[in-house]
Amino acid sequence: MKIAIFATLCSGLMLSGCVSEKTMLTNPEGKQVHCDAWGFGWLGAPVAMAQHHDCVKKAHAAGYSEFPHGQPAPPQKSN
Repeated sequence: MKIAIFATLCSGLMLSGCVSEKTMLTNPEGKQVHCDAWGFGWLGAPVAMAQHHDCVKKAHAAGYSEFPHGQPAPPQKSN
């Protein structure tokens, strides 16, 4: 009985996981796009990673680029 409980707990830990992805992108005019996604579990984590990757890919196609880590974002221009 104890082995079954232990095996169940180990399986649950191996199948669960979480992911939180965040990326800020900017274009030459100073406009910013924030791509962020999060997910939990064996299905939610890969879905969140795919959504984040898709957001970044679309932003790159629209002319946005990522900030280097540790570098502050340029100020947004007000209209």
